[in-house]
Amino acid sequence: MATAAAKMASQAGPTFRIGGKQVFLPTALVTYLPSQRDPNFARFQVPMTFNKLDLRDYLYHCYNVEVRSVRSFIQQSPIKDRETDIGRNGRPMGVKKMRPQSKKFMIVELVKPFMPPSAPQDLSPWEFETFEARQVEVDRMEEYTEAMQKKPGVSPLRLPVTSSRILQAQQAQALRKGGVDWDNQVKLDERWREVEIGWEQAHEKEKGQ
Repeated sequence: MATAAAKMASQAGPTFRIGGKQVFLPTALVTYLPSQRDPNFARFQVPMTFNKLDLRDYLYHCYNVEVRSVRSFIQQSPIKDRETDIGRNGRPMGVKKMRPQSKKFMIVELVKPFMPPSAPQDLSPWEFETFEARQVEVDRMEEYTEAMQKKPGVSPLRLPVTSSRILQAQQAQALRKGGVDWDNQVKLDERWREVEIGWEQAHEKEKGQ
């Protein structure tokens, strides 16, 4: 009896009043911040223009998630230095203090507890190694740019030799000597073979003319 009553109550709709404003092209970004502390609460980062009713309606209409209560708070960002225009010597002409835009967070109490899944241990499907290598390269370029700003006009004659540059030099030398075909180890679609054959035939025809 209790199960049937609960099913009927869920089909009847929400127990609270929902908003009537329709949004056809939403631009709001709502970020769920997972936490392993309490399954009865969930935390979100929302736009500064969001209010408690907006988040409650958003969770219900998009994910069919009902909440009992909503708490919100604004976290101020720390004050940072903002450099002004760059002078002829490459150095900033002055520094001003500025405070970046604050961040707004909301904590909701869920009707049904929810525990987010743990982070996966194997990150190979997302090419995490490629991301780490790219991040290392970005950090290196940032350090180089920062060094150039501290000492404008003083540039190193050459960048540090990395393992990738050594490998590229070895491959280029092997190609120049001959006997080694270039291959990027990427298996293409068989249809590209037809394009390659057509190009070879056209090339041979031009030679014959």
